[in-house]
Amino acid sequence: MIKLHFEKQPSTFLADNANFQVTEITHVFGNPNWVFHFHSHEALAEIIYIAGGQGIYTVNDSVFHASRGDLLIINPDTVHSVVSDPNDALDAWTLTMTGVKLDNVPPGYIVSPKTYPYYAAGEAGETIRLLLERILAAYTQDAASHYTHDLTHMLSLSLLLIAHRMVEHNDSHAKPTRKETARRQIALDILHYIDKNYRTVIKVEQLSAHFHVSASYLTHLFTTEFGISPINYQISRRMSDAQWQLIRTTHSVSAIARQVGYENPYHFTKLFMRHIGLHPQAFRERFTTVTPDESSLFL
Repeated sequence: MIKLHFEKQPSTFLADNANFQVTEITHVFGNPNWVFHFHSHEALAEIIYIAGGQGIYTVNDSVFHASRGDLLIINPDTVHSVVSDPNDALDAWTLTMTGVKLDNVPPGYIVSPKTYPYYAAGEAGETIRLLLERILAAYTQDAASHYTHDLTHMLSLSLLLIAHRMVEHNDSHAKPTRKETARRQIALDILHYIDKNYRTVIKVEQLSAHFHVSASYLTHLFTTEFGISPINYQISRRMSDAQWQLIRTTHSVSAIARQVGYENPYHFTKLFMRHIGLHPQAFRERFTTVTPDESSLFL
């Protein structure tokens, strides 16, 4: 028998995180062609755990070859992308949250903006995976229950605390990032603007007027920084959004086309096939391996 006595110690973690809220849990697996181009989330932070497979994550200007047992922390407004290894499909969990309050970092952040957000979970990896599975299972069983909400809330806070402690004890792994240049900051501002408005009509001339630079300079700057033109980036954001909706909802292709910004479903289908390589319905049939709304859930 093992019996441990715990001394009472003051803690402000729960009080400080009174506004903490999980907004989404995502489990991506079984799709060797999975790509989510550069994007960012305003006021949202993410914990990404790699349960299997391999993929390339780009976080701001740093590239990480992620594999089983790796943990990535994405702060609000951080530009990031992911590409699955076609020969070893990613098995990746993402917990998205808001209202985070931790010591020594800005409100909403999980790690300092001056560190690389990439860690080896080590022995904590199995605990992290089990917590994520339990959160998903609880929500899919009875999403409307107050008990379910409280359970997923506490499990998510536990995961946040584990990640926070892991960051604190991995200072040797954290390295300073390079200082952003003025040019890159403009490119980031443009990207953030498109992220917030990609479902609406955006023209280069509109971006040029908004950011007070010429259209040619803006296009060149953005393309140099991110390897894609502003308009093609908007299309890629729409296509990524459409992929999510195809595998996690039962909405019709026409409805999804309208939701991501295309009034003409035929035009949307042509673009989807050009960028993804499959008809939207074929994509849904191939990659929906769980019941609708299970692969990605809003909490």
